Amino acid sequence: MEFKSITNSTYVDEGMEALRLAKKFQDKKSLKENFEINKFSKSARNNCWNQINKRYLTSAVGDLNMTLIKLIDFEDFKLNKELMFYHYLQEELIFKKTLVDFIYPKLRVDNEYAVESKDVLFFISDYLDYADSTMKKTARSIVKALVDFEIAEVDGNDVKVKTYRPGLLSVVYAFYSEYAAGFEVAKNFNILNPSVEHIKEKAEFYKLFLMHPEMVEDYLQRVWKEDYLGYEPRGGLNQYVLKYKSLNELAKIKFS
Repeated sequence: MEFKSITNSTYVDEGMEALRLAKKFQDKKSLKENFEINKFSKSARNNCWNQINKRYLTSAVGDLNMTLIKLIDFEDFKLNKELMFYHYLQEELIFKKTLVDFIYPKLRVDNEYAVESKDVLFFISDYLDYADSTMKKTARSIVKALVDFEIAEVDGNDVKVKTYRPGLLSVVYAFYSEYAAGFEVAKNFNILNPSVEHIKEKAEFYKLFLMHPEMVEDYLQRVWKEDYLGYEPRGGLNQYVLKYKSLNELAKIKFS
């Protein structure tokens, strides 16, 4: 796993606009030609496009990520931001590492944690080696991203994370990303029928969404009842069976 600095904005608003426009212009060339980026200079516009292209628009094979595009505005603004947040994490790996190994354990102590850039800086210093200004910018970018995606809230001068409740479809998307084919950078397992124990011990999707471990089984039951997963109580293990072989198949059948 290669960690890099983060010195660019999340471009959440621009990314969402591009994803919406991609429903109409379904190839990158025509999308870019029709996508207006409200930045002062050509270099700023190019930088914005490059960032949203790699973080949100591009699939594993390099074309438009139609699976994510289908789900934009499928439900609500909250779903849009949660899915974009999930994709952002898969591209900005130092943020993902910080969230899983630093912020999430801190959150579990009191179900609330004030994230400070100086503490994030201390953590990422074990994984990055850049100039001091770049390191500080990366730490600030991590904290700001939590706010931009509305995973954290601003309370006076503090940025606080609390136990988070993502939308059900965000959990479905992240679960299939981690266990099925289709989003290979997020895929961690080749298991089509993971047990609850395996999910709670090994999976990372619920940590990325800052969910309490005790919430996991309730979400899985809801996912099963909505027919996204099968359910097999077998040999004392409660197993959840993937009903679709890939994230793409799931989107094609359930979200078309």
